[in-house]
Amino acid sequence: MKPGGIAQSAGLMAGAQLLAKLIDILTLLVLARFLTPGDFGLVALASAVLLSLAAVTEVPLTEALIQRRTATQADLSAAFTLSLLRGLLVAALLTALAAPLARLFGEPRLGGVLNTFPLIPLAPGCASPAMVHALRALAYRALACSQLCGRLAACGIMLSVAFAEGGVRALVAGLVAGPLVTALSTHLLAP
Repeated sequence: MKPGGIAQSAGLMAGAQLLAKLIDILTLLVLARFLTPGDFGLVALASAVLLSLAAVTEVPLTEALIQRRTATQADLSAAFTLSLLRGLLVAALLTALAAPLARLFGEPRLGGVLNTFPLIPLAPGCASPAMVHALRALAYRALACSQLCGRLAACGIMLSVAFAEGGVRALVAGLVAGPLVTALSTHLLAP
């Protein structure tokens, strides 16, 4: 890639990330009118559990593929399998911990939220590992597009559910839908 192309690609990615954060902020500002602080707190608690499990099971597969001179189909298949297995492990741990954590925190709704959250770590495990070719070439357009698709889907679903019924379901629906749409879009952008 030409030096100007690298700067353009990096600028595109920075712009996409800024736009994604603006979408997040605007979505939260609107949701704050429909949801209670308890709804946000419940989802924050469930998110803390998810992020803790994700952090201890993190495997830098993308970074490993980027550093290889060539990423063969076998490498991509292995990365896809390992990523999916990691997602399944985190999903199983979330499901197993849902009821005990709900009892521990004295919040029965926490179990329901944690039982929905396993879809979140499964989504990246289903993303196309072929995205690594674009990342290795420093061509961030596909990554920016997939991330924006996920954010816009999450925003639309959160706001739709909030307008229709309000409650914690709006947050959960968006948090689940965003990563799923992001992962599915990678298959369109990098089959």
